[in-house]
Amino acid sequence: MQNGLFFRQQPPDSRGGMDIYQFDLPDSLQPQKITYMKGIVYDAETKQPLSASFELIDLETAKTVVRSSSNPGNGEFLVCLPAGKSYA
Repeated sequence: MQNGLFFRQQPPDSRGGMDIYQFDLPDSLQPQKITYMKGIVYDAETKQPLSASFELIDLETAKTVVRSSSNPGNGEFLVCLPAGKSYA
């Protein structure tokens, strides 16, 4: 199955507007679907944010998918992950 991809540009000979183009992109060339995981690391007793290193593991393959760290100032993190999987 092929999916259409759209892009726009303003060529030099355009009459002031953007031109929109479409082409088919085979499934084998489609980008991988992704999702995001957002969280905060904090001390369980004091509730103060923590700087921490962590890794997320694909439960099906047992391989590490992401190694990251939380923000040292507020404990927040945001990571990008392949969609449709389970992680630990």
